[in-house]
Amino acid sequence: MRTLQSQIGWSRRMQMVLAGAFVVFGLFFLIFGYRPQMVELNGLRTHIAEKKRDLDSAQARAKALPMVMAEVARLQQRVERFDKKLPKQQDLGAFIKDITQLSQQTSLRRWRIDAKAPKRNELYSETPIQIHFEGDYRSAFSFLKQAEQMQRLTRLHNVQIRVLDSQLGQVEVQAALTIYFTEG
Repeated sequence: MRTLQSQIGWSRRMQMVLAGAFVVFGLFFLIFGYRPQMVELNGLRTHIAEKKRDLDSAQARAKALPMVMAEVARLQQRVERFDKKLPKQQDLGAFIKDITQLSQQTSLRRWRIDAKAPKRNELYSETPIQIHFEGDYRSAFSFLKQAEQMQRLTRLHNVQIRVLDSQLGQVEVQAALTIYFTEG
């Protein structure tokens, strides 16, 4: 049998072996288990912080989106109004049709229209038009006012009014009208 001293020696060696094994297992755990997990955890925390900043930035931009959409809608309306007022083509036939209908609505007589050749400027083109008609003063005034307020960009100038019959209020009107368009 073993003696007590040999058993104590054997117990000490076992304690040393177990202590060494605990140290080795502890180092093994720290090197291959705990440390990589902490590195990964720190990487995930950094990634989460970046994503949170991205989210905050996106939310700030999203809050401004309704204002941007409203501004885009407002600018689109301005462009549409501009396109209506300054068309991309001369479209003289449609203009003459519109102005003729306007003259018929206001009961003008001896209606005459003479379109000249278009003149090209740097940013736009213009077509000078001479109009001549007769009618009562109110009808002539109404026609001139409506012609100037047409959807299309027009300029009425050099208006000459001559009285034909002062008692009936009949006048003869000669005027220069210019329509504008872009060629694009």
